[in-house]
This record gives sequence, structure tokens and C-alpha cells, in this order.
Amino acid sequence: MANGSKSKRAWDSAIVALLEAPSVPAAAKLAGIPERTLYRWISREDFQDEYQEARRIVVQQALARLQAVMCQAVNALRDVLVNEEAPPSSRVSAARAVLELGIKATEIEDLERRVNSLEVAASEKGGGL
Repeated sequence: MANGSKSKRAWDSAIVALLEAPSVPAAAKLAGIPERTLYRWISREDFQDEYQEARRIVVQQALARLQAVMCQAVNALRDVLVNEEAPPSSRVSAARAVLELGIKATEIEDLERRVNSLEVAASEKGGGL
């Protein structure tokens, strides 16, 4: 699809619509293009590549927003956990959440270390990944 063309703008509008709409027919309507056209574009590898990149960007932005409030979430859990006036069930729930998240974070860090070690070993053997 040529950059700057009317078709490119429609293509980009379709990608945005797919990110916002709950279905392909709704996305076609939102983008102002025939549903059949959108289905045809979706079947194209170059469209799929651009759509997947747009989805990755949306997910990255959402994760950044989540990370921005993670400290507040941890503080809220800690506040419930140490509040002796909080119901025991709330304190247990907070403790469970802290433990589960701590274990999961440790597992992720371990996996990341293992993957990095494997990548280094593969690149040293000249195979790369």
C-alpha cells in the first residue's frame, strides 16, 4: 500500500478500527469501508504485519500504564496486610496476593536468566537464535 495515498489512509483507519471495534463488521463500519474489503485486507500478510505491530504498541502502552500504578497496588496490599483492624479474611487475601505475585516474579526472573544464558550459549556456538 503506497504511503500518503487515500488507500493508505483507509488501510490505517481499518487497523485503528480493528483495535477499537468488537468485531470485523463493526470495524468496517467504523472505518467507513466495505466489510468485504476489510476481510480481504485481513487475509493479506502485509496488512497482518501492520495490524500485529499496532496491537503490540497498544499492549506496550497498556503495560506501561499498569507499571505506573504497580507501586500503589503494592502499597494497598501492604496497608491491608499490616492493618490489625482489617478483617482477617482481607489480611489473608492480601498476604496470599503478595506471596503469589512474589513467587511469579521470581519465576519470571529465573526464566529470563535461563533464556539469556541459552541465547549467549547459542551465539557463542555461532548458531544464533
